[in-house]
Amino acid sequence: MTMTSEHHLFDVVICGAGASGLAVALELSRSKKSIRVAIVDPDFKTTVNKTWCLWDSTVTSDSFIHHSWKTVQVRDETQSVKESLHRHQYICIKAVDYRKTIIEELCSDNRFQFIQSKVFSVSRKKSDTVITITESGLEIHSHYVVDARFNHVGELNIDPDANTLWQHFKGWEIQTREPIFDPDCAVMMDFRVPQSDGFAFIYLLPFSSSTALIELTYFNTELPDPDYYNSKIAAYLESNYGLIRQDASLNTSDYIVENVEYGVIPMTDIPYTSKSDDDRIISTGLIGGQAKASTGYAFARSQRFAKLIAKNILDGQFFTDTNGSIRFRYYDMLMLHIIRHHPANAVQIFLQLFQKNGIETMFDFLDEKTDFITELKIMSTVPKYSEYFNAMWQTRKKIPKLQRQ
Repeated sequence: MTMTSEHHLFDVVICGAGASGLAVALELSRSKKSIRVAIVDPDFKTTVNKTWCLWDSTVTSDSFIHHSWKTVQVRDETQSVKESLHRHQYICIKAVDYRKTIIEELCSDNRFQFIQSKVFSVSRKKSDTVITITESGLEIHSHYVVDARFNHVGELNIDPDANTLWQHFKGWEIQTREPIFDPDCAVMMDFRVPQSDGFAFIYLLPFSSSTALIELTYFNTELPDPDYYNSKIAAYLESNYGLIRQDASLNTSDYIVENVEYGVIPMTDIPYTSKSDDDRIISTGLIGGQAKASTGYAFARSQRFAKLIAKNILDGQFFTDTNGSIRFRYYDMLMLHIIRHHPANAVQIFLQLFQKNGIETMFDFLDEKTDFITELKIMSTVPKYSEYFNAMWQTRKKIPKLQRQ
């Protein structure tokens, strides 16, 4: 879309039409104020296969929900924690549905304009003006920029002292010949996969008795070739569900892979900050540190953050980052230390935390909604105390860096 010269000034420019950028746009659209918003993205049509999950239904619209479950399971070879949810539901959102719904809604709002181009630079030139320059040479002036771009981990300001792991994953959405899955239960963590290459688990979301997303997730310091996961997912399905992908002698398969998704999320114990320290250039999404350091869950956090960003912009205030408390950052720091140095023990810690405290209480804890007394009770259920106290000792010098600048 081209712009005439009189359209160069906007109240807000949103760089990136992913989950976080569109969440801010949607929040701004709910205001009745006469604002002008430009959304800049290289491609508004193509959507990479991606699935987001959360358990806080208050942060999203029902229209975005692809599937939900009221029973959740965490397990390994010998233990299983399975719980019916009362205060939560486990929710799956497909990126293609989310993006299409929001873009269609914003297209009918004349306060919003879509500019199809890659952002080349964002900088503040005047006291109240930020200039966004696109690769197509367009210069856009605005009072605020919301930067939701994330192209490469090299864009992140990761502290050199940080314990940095990559959460990397590949998922298959499969269709089986026979009904095999429990459609009422989402398997949040299945540790029945080898832990030799780092902390690993399978994430299994059944959409019906014969369709499911099976995703293999690793937490470690290496990023393997995307084909690395295939044999391991196939082995998991054969070992635990008796599903053979290809029987050469019979030329048949028990299932077909209909969609594939792949991703990488940075996990750092010292919160990284935006490359810009300008209060009119607001980073969100992965580049804004919205992924939970110990789990990688980012969607719900970004939705909550979007409400805060929109409120500050609409009120004409300078933005102050309030991304989580130091207390929870410290818990994440300890967990990441154990995951990196003692992944087998991390499996037992996760299992025991869910088993001793219940899945819904752990959901509250992971959403950073618990009080300190509840957190003390949760910590008292942690097994492998020696590893836990060792993590406290090993990370003690990093504690001052938990305060975001």
